[in-house]
Amino acid sequence: MNTRRRQRTTDLTFGTWNVQTMLQPGKMMEIADEVLKLGPNLVALQEIRWQDHREINKKNFTVIYSGPQNRTGQYGTGFIISRKIKESILEWEPVNVRLCRIRIRGKFRNLTIISAYVLTEDKGEEEKVYFYSKLERICSRVPKYEMAIIMGDFNAKVGREECRHKVSGKYSLYEHSNENGSFLVQFAIRNSFYIKSTFPHKTIHMGHLEDSWFHGSESNQSRIGLSKACLIYNRCKE
Repeated sequence: MNTRRRQRTTDLTFGTWNVQTMLQPGKMMEIADEVLKLGPNLVALQEIRWQDHREINKKNFTVIYSGPQNRTGQYGTGFIISRKIKESILEWEPVNVRLCRIRIRGKFRNLTIISAYVLTEDKGEEEKVYFYSKLERICSRVPKYEMAIIMGDFNAKVGREECRHKVSGKYSLYEHSNENGSFLVQFAIRNSFYIKSTFPHKTIHMGHLEDSWFHGSESNQSRIGLSKACLIYNRCKE
């Protein structure tokens, strides 16, 4: 008889949510209640629209965010984190109004998770190049044996072009990518990332890690279906 004790494992569940604004009184608690009800351990947030950067600790959750220095009522990214993994946070960085980074201690390897809010399709190419250059610099600092996960609103349509199958799979709602979709795919190819939202019924298994989609409304669910909210990840560096 095998008398060895079975090793206990824990599944960590992640998601992403463009909340559109958290400026209204009570909005933070409304969003937190929805997250706690559905149960993900960490949700990347976009369009928080709060000024400056800060860590807010509550009894059952923590919010960290990166916003503009001035009160513009625009942009802002961050995370809402459950009490379960609060003590696993190694560090976090308010990069800018469109990027926020967090590192989490894992059982077998640590995780770098980035919340991203990409410019809309109508913005200029120069601005998009700057955004992805900044994102690439952040990813280049990820330690060798650490996994990187990027979640957020990429404002992208990733098509079914054959040249994109390696990083985004064969399935998509769109036949052709828009400009933002092309930027996203090129970034993924350069940095050995995979675009998760366009692969059907796929799950990341990394020891004890599992990911899932999170949405707080029907409109958010449609964004995920349109690859507007997107998660991409990469394998451990060699």
